[in-house]
Amino acid sequence: VVLCGLKMLRTLITSENEKISEHATTISSRCLELSKFNREAGAKNASVAVRVEAIRCLESMISLPFHRVHPLKKNIIQNLRPALDDPKRVVRQRAQACRNKWYLF
Repeated sequence: VVLCGLKMLRTLITSENEKISEHATTISSRCLELSKFNREAGAKNASVAVRVEAIRCLESMISLPFHRVHPLKKNIIQNLRPALDDPKRVVRQRAQACRNKWYLF
């Protein structure tokens, strides 16, 4: 359920920039929470997919209006740091790509 919601959110971020930009702070904080590794997760594969999709949502937030997301830049870069130590390689790669995009933003 969470994975489908994140996929829909990513679609909304890319297509409905004006409407979703009001909620950029909330979206970024929730995606950062979901990007962290959860040792107690029962379904390991679903957990990896959720972490990757949450990081993709953060990556797509760069397309939102500058004045909405620029204040979030430092917070996103700092809070993606735990994802760089994730046990799964695909999560680490996606987190590094996302951080690079935010650094260049």
